[in-house]
Amino acid sequence: MESTDDLFGALYLDQDVPVQLAGMLRAHGFDVVTTLEAAMLGASDEDQLSLAVRLNRTIVTHNRLDFERLHVAALQAGETHCGVIIAQQRRALGETRDRLIQLLNQFDREQLANGLYYV
Repeated sequence: MESTDDLFGALYLDQDVPVQLAGMLRAHGFDVVTTLEAAMLGASDEDQLSLAVRLNRTIVTHNRLDFERLHVAALQAGETHCGVIIAQQRRALGETRDRLIQLLNQFDREQLANGLYYV
């Protein structure tokens, strides 16, 4: 039987995503690590994505321009990643949570790999 982590994958929240979102997603059974927990505050976007790859996690960020560029660069270089989810910044974190959960319920870990998604 697949575990929830195998089915949904695991998430890594970039430093621009409020840490409160991690708790909201964990309450729904998702495996989430924050930049703060990974001791990566202040690290470059390249380093954040590299860590997400090493941890086998899909990165969630609000930083659209930089992560679109990193996604394209990785694909052009023949590199892989576990997926990039760009979440629009909203006043209500609950809306971001709901949009993430909706996306994660549509795609498994394998389908998220190397993809760029917007919520």
